Amino acid sequence: MPQVSVQASASRSVQTDSSLTTSASDQASVLGQVSVPIYDGGTAASQTRQAKELTSQSRLVLEQVRNQSRTAVVSAWISNEGTKIALSAAESEVRAAEVALQGVRREAQGGQRTTIDVLNAQQDLTNARSRQIMSQRDRVIASYTL
Repeated sequence: MPQVSVQASASRSVQTDSSLTTSASDQASVLGQVSVPIYDGGTAASQTRQAKELTSQSRLVLEQVRNQSRTAVVSAWISNEGTKIALSAAESEVRAAEVALQGVRREAQGGQRTTIDVLNAQQDLTNARSRQIMSQRDRVIASYTL
């Protein structure tokens, strides 16, 4: 950028002789200087290009973050919907295992099933309930993730 500087000075001197003569002199000066760079070595143009490049990079990073956010939201939504279906299936499995256990117990009372069959049916019900609990847990985690 151009630079301007100004300097000013003023002085007055008075001399008195014993012969009753007085002489006075006044001096004033103003000095002005203007400095204009003729060649900056391309600094301004390179700084402009650099600023444009940084802006472009920032926009690309912003767009990348937006895309990642969209992908994360879609993935979380799909996971949340999947856990709803898995929980519904686990609940149906528990109901089916309960019905099967009741049937095996009635058949055991009638002598058509053994104790081991009843224990196996109880184990199947316990496993189904365990899967239901895990599905509920997954559902809660997916909803919080979303």
